[in-house]
Parts: sequence; C-alpha cells; structure tokens
Amino acid sequence: MPENLWTPAAVRGLLLERVRPLPPRAVPLQAAAGLVLAEPVVAATEMPRFTSSAMDGFALRAADTARAPVRLRILGRALAGRPFAGEVGPGAAVAIATGAAVPPEADAVVPVELVQLDGETVVVDRPVEPGQHIRAAGEDVAAGTLLLPAGTVLGPGSAPLAALLTELGAVAGVYPVVPDDPAALAEAVHASPCATASLARASASSPPSSMHPPVGPGRQEPARPPHL
Repeated sequence: MPENLWTPAAVRGLLLERVRPLPPRAVPLQAAAGLVLAEPVVAATEMPRFTSSAMDGFALRAADTARAPVRLRILGRALAGRPFAGEVGPGAAVAIATGAAVPPEADAVVPVELVQLDGETVVVDRPVEPGQHIRAAGEDVAAGTLLLPAGTVLGPGSAPLAALLTELGAVAGVYPVVPDDPAALAEAVHASPCATASLARASASSPPSSMHPPVGPGRQEPARPPHL
C-alpha cells in the first residue's frame, strides 16, 4: 500500500482524535425534525392536568343512581375552559361538555344520549359506575415521566408527543457527533468520502481542533430540550 494512503481504521482514529463536542444550541421544536435529543425530555406536570369529562352529558355522583331511575336537579353547566363554580351535592347533576373539568364531588358522567331532560331536572334510568366517562388527572402522563430518552431522533416516530411537548414548552438543541460515538462517526465518514479524503491528507502532527465531520444523509445533529 502506498505510504500516502490511509486505512479506514486510521482515518476513523484521526477523526475521533480531533472531534470535540460543542455545546447544544436551542432550536424551536417545530424546526427539530430529524435532530437527536441530547438530553431526556421529562414531563414537568401531569397530563391531563385536571380530571375531565370524556363525553357530553351530565356529571353526577354515581351513588345517586344506585336505585335508578332517578331524577336529579341540574345545577348548571361546565364547559371546556369554563368550569362549574360549585360542587355537585347529593341528588344533583351538572351538564358537562367533553373536555370540561369535572366538578368537585362528581365521580361519573352519563352521556346525554342516555338521559331524559325534564325542565330543570334530568332523569337517569340506569345505574352509573364510578369513574364512568371520566379522564383522571395524570391518566396519560404522570409528572416526572420520561417522555423521550436522550438519543431519540425527532421524526414521525415521536410525532404523537409533538403536541404534548409543545404544551410543555420544549425546544430542541443541537450538538455534533462526539468522540464516544464511533458508529455514528463511521456513518458520517462513509457518507462523505470527499471530506474523509480531505481530512486524511491533514498532517498527523496538527494540533487538535474543534472541527467535526460533515453530517451524512440520515444522520442529523442531535438536539437538546431545555429544562421543562
């Protein structure tokens, strides 16, 4: 082998020797497609943040329906973003919309299709189980839950969490391939032969620098969300 040619192992060793990690930089989450998380994303709060109704209907106390049919007083209504201000006492109900906060003391929701309205009262003709049609606070994600581990590529696979991450205020940051990731570096080397040849011609006695190999197809710079 001619003396001026480098073996792949020698080139990889040279690159690993010269690559230095750079600090992450923040980018908006919507611009982070294809980037890789540098730090894990942890839920700072539970989701949903409050107990809500999964149906349009009436929030009530399940115990009041044990001897159905029963007639309950309608105290008011709860809408998404406009919760009912009071409590649901015995013998009462509150008209509730999907997504609205369940009033205190109510522990079930009966769908509007299964009741009969009669003036200021509602007739429930069958017993209702506690927790029926209710989404409990933290049912989807509890506070402190690991949402995405470090190293996750932000792409279609993580799309289901996009809305949640946005609500939690997450942004991504990027950093280059680091020396302790030889597999990623080898991928970049093979994907960019011109850059490899250029680095191979560099003097082995040159002092280390902060340069890093170009990122090849399918390998993007990793990203980091800030503290949530």
